[in-house]
Amino acid sequence: MTKTVILIDGENISTRYKEMIGVGCVPREENIRHGDYFVWNPAVLSENLWDILRISYHTSLAGDDQKIEEARRRIASVNYMCRAEVKGLYENKQLFRSSSGRIVPQVKKRSSKSRKESVCDIAISVEALRACYRDHASKIWIFSGDGDFITLYQEIMHGGKEVVVAALSSGLHPSVSISVDHFIDLDPYLFKSVPEKS
Repeated sequence: MTKTVILIDGENISTRYKEMIGVGCVPREENIRHGDYFVWNPAVLSENLWDILRISYHTSLAGDDQKIEEARRRIASVNYMCRAEVKGLYENKQLFRSSSGRIVPQVKKRSSKSRKESVCDIAISVEALRACYRDHASKIWIFSGDGDFITLYQEIMHGGKEVVVAALSSGLHPSVSISVDHFIDLDPYLFKSVPEKS
């Protein structure tokens, strides 16, 4: 099982989640949400096998140091669980181990006049490339539907790493799903129902 680093573009996911609620999508009760900056559902990790090294949640907030620290604490209070396959078979049976951890907050302070997207995109790109070039992980999983990351995905794959992208359908750049090794639609994980598009 290959080590996986998960990088969440919290600004993209939170903004699109809010947009989808605004057009009548019904969120799942088990979603974990903090303000307008954090949304998560543990089921995202439950259907596949992941040997997760780290989950980093990137977002930015305008406000004083106390507001930033409170956001960091709230994100860090969210734990995840996943299953990973144990190498080899025991008596012809496949063995699995469970692992858990907490989501690591990467909360940047920004002025109220800054563009939200640019603040976190750079940090996500740096963390992804560092994990790739230092060989920390074989799989990089990024939560974002932002087309600005397509060049990053190509660079990571050129470095011999597998790229998985998960995103909501709202605002999804049309080339994202075909530019990576695997694409995961987050709509069914975060919403009970999504109105059909006309």
